[in-house]
Amino acid sequence: MAEPPVIHPLLEPFRMMRNHRPEGGGAPMILEGPALLRRALEAGLTPSCVLCERGKHKDLLHSLESRIPLFEESAETIAALCGFNFHRGILATAPCPELPDRLDSLTAGPVPLLVLPEINDAENLGSLLRAAAAFGVPAVLLGERCTTPFNRRSLRVSMGAAFELRLVHCRNLARELERLRELGLVLLGSSARQGQPPRSLELAPERPCALLVGNEGQGLSPESMAACDHLLRIPMSSRVSSLNVAMATGILLYDLANRCAGPSPHLPPAAMPG
Repeated sequence: MAEPPVIHPLLEPFRMMRNHRPEGGGAPMILEGPALLRRALEAGLTPSCVLCERGKHKDLLHSLESRIPLFEESAETIAALCGFNFHRGILATAPCPELPDRLDSLTAGPVPLLVLPEINDAENLGSLLRAAAAFGVPAVLLGERCTTPFNRRSLRVSMGAAFELRLVHCRNLARELERLRELGLVLLGSSARQGQPPRSLELAPERPCALLVGNEGQGLSPESMAACDHLLRIPMSSRVSSLNVAMATGILLYDLANRCAGPSPHLPPAAMPG
């Protein structure tokens, strides 16, 4: 592979991008491939720059605003810059969106909020966000120790779900959950071994609730479990001890979202007290 070329400063985030770790707050995120770039554009994001393999994705390039810096290079130059052979033909950078640190409104209905106190793996977070988007989760609360949803691997796996979901990055998740409980929110915790099957949960469809999901290795912390009103487990064969966190969450979201027949009632958003 060729040596990384001398490049324009706007292309610097692509250099050896396997190790790129955005931290939010305006730091650049990397968008890989045409599908993810389109999702970002549809969400109203403006790329800082676009790097495209020469001769590829002409229709997409024509849709870009003329003020967005565009660089067209050979596949070999892009591979030397990135540190690996990139096959999707187009990359972009954009500032990470600023996330609020608390919910400002709450809509009642059968689909729960999703609460992720400390998901550490970027690809697992991407899968969780994709499941949340698929089941119409009204908001996702990220804890203080949760990895950023704007990591390039998370964005790629989620297919840009982070641009569509209502995301909240809580500075004090325990305090935010207590505030939501005071507003009538029921807290449900996912557990591999404790609790009841989700279909046995007696909860009115219009009652707002939140599903807390633990990390990949340890599950929910004792503090998070103690904060829950109910623990839910998925009945499984004795030959399997647990499921991947994203798979388990998808099953629980499906069961909770379908705990009533027909269209779910939705109350108007309620103002959240300060």
